[in-house]
Amino acid sequence: MTVKIILASLLAFVSLGAGANPFYGGGNIGLTKLTNCEQNCTGTGFNALLGYRISPYLSAEVNYAKLGDFSGGSANSRGVALVSYWPIIGDLSAMGRIGANKTEFTRDGITTDSNEYSLGIGATYPIGPGVSLRAQWEYFLINKQYSSRPLTVGAVWSF
Repeated sequence: MTVKIILASLLAFVSLGAGANPFYGGGNIGLTKLTNCEQNCTGTGFNALLGYRISPYLSAEVNYAKLGDFSGGSANSRGVALVSYWPIIGDLSAMGRIGANKTEFTRDGITTDSNEYSLGIGATYPIGPGVSLRAQWEYFLINKQYSSRPLTVGAVWSF
């Protein structure tokens, strides 16, 4: 019950003045898959993001992504991205993203950092003033040898 009250309060707070401000925040959760791995190559991943709506068709975002824990390792990413929106039908929009990331990859106790890129496609649909749902597939290159391919759903709130 307490969790429901907290979530309802948070939703009410972030919805205040939602249409007037181009800033937003949100997160996604879903399944990830790591390529070039021998076993247990799928996991649960999530990301948190903050964004700024430059125009109705373009946003800039900063994000943190937990790309999953895998047998013998894990992958995380911090980055920036440009997100483009294309109206499809009514309020439903397709979205595409391209980003630059600092990826941390740990395998068999050895951690390496690399600067990589990410790409993504998805859709977004507003469900209320300043609140939208997202579904997306992304591709993160990791150490030029691996990639993570999260399929996620989530929400963003204007504030």
